[in-house]
Amino acid sequence: MVVSPQQQRMRAPDPAHAGDFQFAAGTPIRQSSLSRDARRRYMRNKGAVAAGAIFLAILAFCIFVPIFSPYDPNAVNFSDAYLPPRLAHPFGTDQFGRDLMTRVALGGRISIAIGFGATFAILVIGLTYGSISGFVGGWLDNAMMRFLDALYGLPYLPFAIITLAIESAMTIVQKFTVPRMASVMIANGRYGRP
Repeated sequence: MVVSPQQQRMRAPDPAHAGDFQFAAGTPIRQSSLSRDARRRYMRNKGAVAAGAIFLAILAFCIFVPIFSPYDPNAVNFSDAYLPPRLAHPFGTDQFGRDLMTRVALGGRISIAIGFGATFAILVIGLTYGSISGFVGGWLDNAMMRFLDALYGLPYLPFAIITLAIESAMTIVQKFTVPRMASVMIANGRYGRP
């Protein structure tokens, strides 16, 4: 049998790449778990790692600055009003002499809590809605999916504002209203976009 040079190159392994193939054909390959695979892909994505590091830094700032700050965020001290940034007050002070770094960290806590609360609300609503749709199936599944298609076609901001207005105006008893933070979480969770 005559073998052409092309066929000979295909049969013989390339000595330069001989170390690339560790296993013979048919040998089982090592399986990876989903979490290991996700972690490997996450660590290879430089943008995701940078964003995660920035988020953790902001989270640490919001958690630890109010704990270790010597300043009360609500204490009024007019003698320290409008101080520029310096070592004692890295972000300066406001018109009432309150430390702005402590107040920014407390505001960050509220923003992060709203984001996590809205995400959890979306998770609960989506899990319940999807479970009902998947278990029942048929015409109910189709109707529920068409409702979601219509909902996603509507603009988010007007509905969030309307929901905030309605939730803020609701009263259980004349003296009790829905707290503002809970109202924002409900509005974000209801429309699925935190």
